[in-house]
Amino acid sequence: MHWLLRVGLVCVLFWVFSTPKTQTINYYQLLETKDAVLIDVRTRQEFQEGSIPNFINVPLGELKIALRHGSNFQAQHGITKDQKIILSCRSGHRSANGVQILKKLGYKHVYSYSGGYSDWTSRQNV
Repeated sequence: MHWLLRVGLVCVLFWVFSTPKTQTINYYQLLETKDAVLIDVRTRQEFQEGSIPNFINVPLGELKIALRHGSNFQAQHGITKDQKIILSCRSGHRSANGVQILKKLGYKHVYSYSGGYSDWTSRQNV
């Protein structure tokens, strides 16, 4: 039985240390951000209901196609793989997934706005 616990522990440790960590920024860091591409990965309907100023909408399901090398979207917005990109969604989960997608495409400076649009709107009412 002890060997089974050891195998389980090894599996858990492997999973924890092999899972890529998402770099995040908070509300105050977002306010201070200059010269970054700001992308909201929520659905078009969510985006139309309200958005953070200066963010452009690219739903998560379209992110990989929109930012692949040589895409029209990439050229239209002048996005390079060395540029700082900040992703946002409603709460931070979809944008964290988007960070992993872009990192696999070779983008180097990609961040998720932790808390997303929900955090933004809660702070605008203060």
